[in-house]
Parts: sequence; C-alpha cells; structure tokens
Amino acid sequence: MIYSAALPGAGQFYNEQKIKSALVFSANSWAVWNVYEKQKAFKLDNSTENLEARNGSVWLLALFYGMNVLDAYVDAHLYESGKRKPKKINDKAQHFLTNFASTMTVNYYSFANQKTSFVPAISLNSAASIGKEIWDLNGHGNFELADLVADFLGIGAGIWITERIVNAR
Repeated sequence: MIYSAALPGAGQFYNEQKIKSALVFSANSWAVWNVYEKQKAFKLDNSTENLEARNGSVWLLALFYGMNVLDAYVDAHLYESGKRKPKKINDKAQHFLTNFASTMTVNYYSFANQKTSFVPAISLNSAASIGKEIWDLNGHGNFELADLVADFLGIGAGIWITERIVNAR
C-alpha cells in the first residue's frame, strides 16, 4: 500500500500484478495530465465552466488515486493471508500492454508540454524492448521475435489511440 501511495501502480507491481500496475499508472498519469490541461484552460479563461471542469478533473484524479491505494492494500492483504495466488499472464499480452501503457503515458506528457511528436514514446519504448531482448539473448532469458512483435504492436496501438485523442481536441 505504501508503494502505491508513493507512486500509483507500484503496489500492484509489488503484488506481482504487472499489467494492472501499468494500467493503474497510466490512468493516474492521464488524470494528472487532465488536471493540468483543465487548469491551463481555467487560467486563460476564468469562467465557471472551466472552473467546474478543472474541479471535476481533480475529483477524478482523487478517485483514481484512492482506488489505486485501496486496491493495493486489499490485494496485499489477500496475498499475505494466502487467499490469492499470483496469476501468470500470457507473456505476449504482457509485452503488448506494457508498451501500450508506456506509450500512452509518454505521449500524454509530451503533448501536455506542447511537444506534438510521437518520437519520444517510439524511441523510449523501442529502445527498452530491443534492449530487453538483447539482454535475453545474452543468457538472461529466451530471445523471442514474437516478444518484439507484441512490443511494437503495443507501441503502435498507443500511438493510434493518442492520435485519435489529440485530433479530437
């Protein structure tokens, strides 16, 4: 629970729920970005509409953060009491979802800072994916081309979704 209080998703990661961790981190990152955007709009135009939108975003962030901490607490309690065993998930799904969530997160921060480029997300995730497979190739695991395919499909899906969101604004 303390891990998730410090960094959303860290408690889930500690509890061996890596996909949930990536999703929780991405949801909280999106909520922070949303508050930032609404605050920026409110500073430009002090209208009641912008104030309500900003306040709604803050409440949404508080909800995501609170659910993150509560989920980590409950899951840790169940895990320690032996009522929940760690679940193994499909390796390719884990590669896809991790890169998807990471791409979405990097893109949101990039676009929040007025940088309209997908290059940071593509570069960071590609380097991490290739680096991980090189690590595996050097005797630390099993090199699999299918892992890289799942990684790049996750990156592509993250870019595709982000592009739709940005163009909708």
